[in-house]
Amino acid sequence: MAPLNRDDAVRAATLIQEGKSEQYVANLLGVNQSTISRLSKRLQETGDVRRRPGQGRKRATSAIDDRFLTLNSLRDRTLTAIKF
Repeated sequence: MAPLNRDDAVRAATLIQEGKSEQYVANLLGVNQSTISRLSKRLQETGDVRRRPGQGRKRATSAIDDRFLTLNSLRDRTLTAIKF
């Protein structure tokens, strides 16, 4: 399921602050209750509905590595990833 867009997150935050239950807000917006629960927790911790920076998987390659891999794959298109 896609993350809440900014408008829905603000709407959910407003409803939560008005005292509506997480389950009610989730049903209203058509998302899982856990999504609203995480949003509520983030709202309490940071006071904002935006996602925190630095989330997600860290990159395995640097920009230099990416360029190296791109150039080598363009030079010889028959090579496999193991031969690099």
